Amino acid sequence: MDSGHRPGREEVVVSDEVTRSVMVLEFVFRCEDITVWFGARTLAVIERGVFAAWLWRGGALLVDDLLWSVEGGTTFLTIDARHTYVVDGETVRRLATAVA
Repeated sequence: MDSGHRPGREEVVVSDEVTRSVMVLEFVFRCEDITVWFGARTLAVIERGVFAAWLWRGGALLVDDLLWSVEGGTTFLTIDARHTYVVDGETVRRLATAVA
């Protein structure tokens, strides 16, 4: 069954404001899910509907090695429960458009 979602790819740059490090993640959008990659490592496979719902309501979303959270209007992505990065507003809007 065709869900109407188009496949695609998005590169997402996240930053750590403490260490000033940046990380480039690749989001691969398929009809039913999104795979998040860092280089050759798969960080998470997220159901599209679950991610779309989280983008709408915020809060916390834990999937595989990623924890998405929103605090004070800022979106954060924690990897391996150890390192937290900021996801800027424009990136969140791009992801919301890609997942719709």
